[in-house]
Amino acid sequence: MIAARERGRGSAAYDAWSADGGGLLDAVRTFSRWALATPADLHHDSTGETPGETAAAIHSWLSASA
Repeated sequence: MIAARERGRGSAAYDAWSADGGGLLDAVRTFSRWALATPADLHHDSTGETPGETAAAIHSWLSASA
């Protein structure tokens, strides 16, 4: 479903997750595995934040989890 959507968009959003010679479906699967392995409380909605505010939130999370 995600791969079909991205093909329809002509998007390059998953290019960074694509291995040499791998296709879009492989890239989506790789990203999905990475996202699922990320601690749930690290996901942070940075909408409306400056890069500095986002960095501060992540640093705060790292300090609290250490």
